Parts: sequence; structure tokens; C-alpha cells
Amino acid sequence: MGFTYDTKVNKDANLEHAKISITTDSTGYSMLKSSATSSGYSSIKEMMTNNFTKTIGKDNILYTENWDKDRTKITISLERSGTFTPSSDSKLTIQKVDNTIVYKDDTFYNPSATKSPSDDKSSPYFTKEQAENMANMMLSGISLDYYLEMPGKILDSNAETIKDNKAEWHATGADVFNTKIYAKSEVPLLPGFTSIIAIIAITSIIGYFGIIKKK
Repeated sequence: MGFTYDTKVNKDANLEHAKISITTDSTGYSMLKSSATSSGYSSIKEMMTNNFTKTIGKDNILYTENWDKDRTKITISLERSGTFTPSSDSKLTIQKVDNTIVYKDDTFYNPSATKSPSDDKSSPYFTKEQAENMANMMLSGISLDYYLEMPGKILDSNAETIKDNKAEWHATGADVFNTKIYAKSEVPLLPGFTSIIAIIAITSIIGYFGIIKKK
């Protein structure tokens, strides 16, 4: 099962765009449906929308399910249009700190999810090696691809790839649940501010040379 996050932040420290996708096979899809039903939801859509409400809200959400041409893989997506501020109890926070914007997302950080039965020393059925092998097998099919676009140049981040105002994180298996997303960027100048500075500078230069010429 693969998770893909694609988010964009504006200069006011709000989400400008967010798309969360899950790609899985027919077995995984059936498991999601069973999970939704057992949790009291009428559909996967209702379950996902409710689970991500704190992060991307519940309004202006486009939900889609797309099977590939062979119907072996399905991608389930939630995409938000319009700006949104994550709630205070969300694992995603975006804050203005001095002249920077700090973005943190601990949605996937959950080290206990990788814990094998042997870690409790309470399983009489499996050896430590057998338990670890089973845990690794269950986690091997999980992946995370996280893409973030900040409003200004990124000054600091724990991302694998950083280019100007964009960052990427990629993880598989147990590493997914040890992933914390962090990035700090500049706050961009107001639109047109650079142009105003340029005009003032040019005017000052012209005035300077004008004074010299008169002398």
C-alpha cells in the first residue's frame, strides 16, 4: 500500500492545496472497505474524509477512486481546493515564526506500529526471529512519497531532496512510521514589493545624476 502526499503552503501559513492518495490492490481495497464497515462508516469515502478532517478539512474536497487499466491497482484520493488552516489538534502544523514559516507533519510518525510480538515478550507462539520476519513481511509493501511546496526558499529541512522552495521525502517499510516531516522557509516579499524597491532605486539614481548635471 502506497501513500502519497502533495501539499502546498501559502505566505499566510495556510494550506493552499492538498492531495492525499492511497494506492493499493484489490485485497487492500477489500480490507479498507471492511475497516470502514467495522468502524461504523457507510463507505471508504466517509471513513477517509472523517479521518483527514483535522488536516485538510471536510469542505471543498474531491474524492476519487481510479483503477488502472488491468484493474489490479486502485488509487483513492482526497484533493482539497481552497485555503485551509489545520486544526490545533492535528498532527500537521504550519506556523509563522519570526520571518519564517515552519511546517511539521507527524501524521505517519508511530514507532510502535513496527513493534513485533516478541517486543512484548508475551508471545509463546513465535520465536523472536519468526515474529520479526512476520512484521517485516507486513511492512514491506508500505511506502510513502511526500511532496511539499513552501511559499519561499527552504532554509532548513530533514527532507531527502530540497530544491529552492520544494522538498521531498520517500520511505518504505518500517521507515514510514519513523518519518517526521519538517521544513522551514522564508516568508516571500509582498507582491510588487520588489518592483517598488526597483522603481525607488532607479528614481534615486536619476535624481542623483540630475543634481550632478545641474552643478
